Amino acid sequence: MNRREIMQSGAAALALVMLARLGTARAQTGTVSAEDRHLVVDSGMHAMGWSREKAIAFFTDTIGDPETSAITEVERYCVWPGQACSYMLGKLDWLRLREKAKAALGLRFDIRKFHDAGLLPGAMPLAVLDQCIDVYIAEASTKR
Repeated sequence: MNRREIMQSGAAALALVMLARLGTARAQTGTVSAEDRHLVVDSGMHAMGWSREKAIAFFTDTIGDPETSAITEVERYCVWPGQACSYMLGKLDWLRLREKAKAALGLRFDIRKFHDAGLLPGAMPLAVLDQCIDVYIAEASTKR
């Protein structure tokens, strides 16, 4: 299944619509974060059919970004559907794995070695990142 097919699948579209609604609700209460606005614009454009102009207006009206900055962000999402969502999924996985390693290793946890375990092998799917961190935890657990 290619990226377009995934984006068009019902589950993906529903998740993106939910993210857009969450971000819009937060915007109305004035609590929208930079991450929220990127998720809202990305999903708004590709799951809810927002125009380029509507997406730019969201950035400028909700956050007060200069129009030039908003245009740059929106144009990135025009050509890279799902970029903000995939970034957030990766971020959440890194945070989850860091907490897993901290819990498993306690005082043996070393943030530098944790980062080395996940970054030195290069780009990889998140499932492979999980395996790399599991190896780091196993090796660090046996060292004294």
